[in-house]
Amino acid sequence: MFTVAFSFISRYNKKVHMLKLGEFQTMPILVTLIVLSLGVYLFYKIKSVRTRMPMEKKWISGKSSIALGAFVALFGINQLFLFHTTITYIIAAVFIFVGLFSIWGGYKMYKFYLPHAIEEAANQKG
Repeated sequence: MFTVAFSFISRYNKKVHMLKLGEFQTMPILVTLIVLSLGVYLFYKIKSVRTRMPMEKKWISGKSSIALGAFVALFGINQLFLFHTTITYIIAAVFIFVGLFSIWGGYKMYKFYLPHAIEEAANQKG
């Protein structure tokens, strides 16, 4: 935990003021989850691009959407701990909402395309 402070001279009375920007606490769990979800997103996105079967591509795309939604939502939650302004709360709420919506949509996509991907893989083998 550390504090960042700036000093400046006021133009009115020429005194030196200290402006405390806040105490930034590192959130190692959130940061780890953010990096992990970004890594999982990249893994599934690359896997989705490399596959040739269309249903499997959409199924994997659903998994990557879940990971991207987790990244965005966790990023919004992390912002709530870093900065304590009204604008931050609004933007963090939007990030959390968009992330949760992406997780929900990705889960529905994953669940819908899973039987089709299984059937497609079974037809591919023979």
